[in-house]
Amino acid sequence: DEHHKKCHPSFTCANQRGLSYPFWIPGRKECGHPDFKVNCNGDVAEFSISSVKFQILENKGYSIILAIKDYQSNLCPRHPENVKINPDVLPFSQDPMLSIFYYNCSAPRVDVPHGFHITKLDCGNDNGRRSYFVSSASHSWDRAILENSSASCERNVSIPVSRYALSIEDGNPTLEAIEKALNKGIEVMFTTECWECKKSYGSCGYNDSSRAFVCYCVDGPSNHTCDSGIPKKRPYRPTKSALTHKQKLGNLTTPLSSCSSLGIGFAGGFLGATLLAGAVLCFIWRRKKLAAQNTSKGLSTTSPYSSSNTMSNTPTSTTISGSNHSLMPSISNLANGSVYFGVQVFSYEELEEATANFSRELGDGGFGTVYYGILKDGRAVAVKRLFERSLRRVEQFKNEIDILRNLKHPNLVILYGCTTRHSRELLLVYEYISNGTLADHLHGDQAQSRPICWPARLNIAIETANALSYLHASGNTQIEQTNTNT
Repeated sequence: DEHHKKCHPSFTCANQRGLSYPFWIPGRKECGHPDFKVNCNGDVAEFSISSVKFQILENKGYSIILAIKDYQSNLCPRHPENVKINPDVLPFSQDPMLSIFYYNCSAPRVDVPHGFHITKLDCGNDNGRRSYFVSSASHSWDRAILENSSASCERNVSIPVSRYALSIEDGNPTLEAIEKALNKGIEVMFTTECWECKKSYGSCGYNDSSRAFVCYCVDGPSNHTCDSGIPKKRPYRPTKSALTHKQKLGNLTTPLSSCSSLGIGFAGGFLGATLLAGAVLCFIWRRKKLAAQNTSKGLSTTSPYSSSNTMSNTPTSTTISGSNHSLMPSISNLANGSVYFGVQVFSYEELEEATANFSRELGDGGFGTVYYGILKDGRAVAVKRLFERSLRRVEQFKNEIDILRNLKHPNLVILYGCTTRHSRELLLVYEYISNGTLADHLHGDQAQSRPICWPARLNIAIETANALSYLHASGNTQIEQTNTNT
C-alpha cells in the first residue's frame, strides 16, 4: 500500500524531529489530521487551529508539548482567542486546570465562585477598564462554570494551563508565575487508536472521504489495526542459477533491454542500505590487542570459552559482572548515562515492547537474530539480539558500536543505539530497511524470473566496494574482514 509506505517514516520540521500523525506537511496530507498541518518555514515547528497559533516545544515520542504562540511571554495579546484542541485527536495527558482571561472589564472586579483565584493583569488599560486572570485547580477545563462572570468584560478566553506548571495552593498566582506556566506549555498525548495501529505495524493517517482516522497496512487501509502485512523472516532459498532471476527495484522493474538506464540511483535501493546486515565483520585486531594486554598482566591467553574448559568454569552473566569485572571493556560506562559514544541507550523493556516481545524475526546470522520493531517515536528499527552473553560477545558488542557510531554512508545502515551491559541481553538498534537484503532479490521471495543485467551487477560490485572501502577508511580502528555475504 503506497499510503503505508509514505506515512510509515516520521518527518523533521524546523527544530523538531520524529513527527508523525496527527501532524503533516505538504506531500503527506493523508498522513495527518486536517487540523494539524505544520509550518516548517521558520526556526520552530508551528501549526494553527482557527486563528490560534501553536508551537511544538518538544516531541517526547509518546506525547507532545505545545505552547500557545500569542501567550509566550505575553499575557495581553492583541487579538485573544479561545483555544480549542480536538480531544479525539490530541487528548490532554493530564486534565489542565480551568483558567480564563478576562479582558477590558468595565466593572471594578469580576465576581467568581468560591475556590477560584483571581489575578489582575497589567494590560495597559488607560480607559479605567481592567483585565484579569482567573484559575482553579479543583475544576477541569470547562469554561461554562464562569459564563455568568463575563457579562461586564469585552472579551474572555479559555486557555489550558498545566496544573503542575502553575501552583496556586498558596493563593493568587503572580503574573510572573502565570507567564512561566504558559511558556512551559501543555502536554497532549497521541490517541489510543494510533498506538494500536502502530503496534500492528500499520501507519496512522486520515481519510478525507469518511472524515475519520485510518490505519494504513501493507495490504491496504483498515479502520483500526493491521491483521496482515507484518514483516516476517525471509528464508534464503537458493536456486540452481542466480542468473535466472530479474532484479526489481521498488516500483522499477529492470529488464535486460533497458538496464543501462539504471545508473547510480541503485545506491538508494535495497543493496547499499542492507550491506551491514549481510556483512560479517571480524574484529581480529581488537581481540589480539586484548589478548596481549591480558598476557602482559600475567593472565592466561587461553579463551575461557574454549572447549577445554569445563562447564563449571564457564562464566555466566553473573560472573562476568563479578569476578571478571576487571576484564570488562569500557562499555560498562553505558549505564552511567543516556548516550554512549553518541548513540542512544535503550532499555531492554523498551525494545521488548517495540519488537512485540521479539516476535517479528527478520533473519539471523553468525552473531545474533534480527527482529523488526517500532519505537515510541514511530521509527521502524531492526533490533539485533546477540546469541550469547559472554565476555567475548560484550567485546564484539562494544567494537561494533565503536566502529559504526559515526559512519554515515548511503550504502550503510545507521546504528541508532544499544542497551547497556547491565541489560538482560545485549541488543543493537539499527535503521530498518524495508526493501530486504540483496539475497532476497537474488534468490529469495523478491526474486523474479529473468537475470540481472550487467550494468546492475557492476553497480552492485562498485557500491559494495565503495561501502567497504569507506568502512575500513573511517575511524582509527583496524578492521580485518574475512567474509562478506548477501
